[in-house]
Amino acid sequence: MPEISLLDPPSTANKLVDSPVLPNLRYDDLPDSWSFRILKINQINNVSTRCSLHVASLDDSLSYTALSYTWGSADPNDNMTAEKTKTLVCNNCTLPITENLWAALKTIDTNG
Repeated sequence: MPEISLLDPPSTANKLVDSPVLPNLRYDDLPDSWSFRILKINQINNVSTRCSLHVASLDDSLSYTALSYTWGSADPNDNMTAEKTKTLVCNNCTLPITENLWAALKTIDTNG
């Protein structure tokens, strides 16, 4: 399955990410400034997407697809945030995602 680079700031080791947009998401600290997170797509279908986060280093010889994406606002009254109609399960945490993100992940999964 394809892997996608996520350039998120580090959090406290295996603690909840302090974000109202991504409630209940857990991931470990990045060990150094050369590290980044890879989202590995494990399974994708019309209803949900299963994936996992892994730490990688710029020193590693990896092949991945980069995707630029914003999670949007946690405010349900924000008219600029697209409706989240799909589900992404990452590290056993269920997150609502937009149709656009799902379509991008599906395309990356199909094209590798």
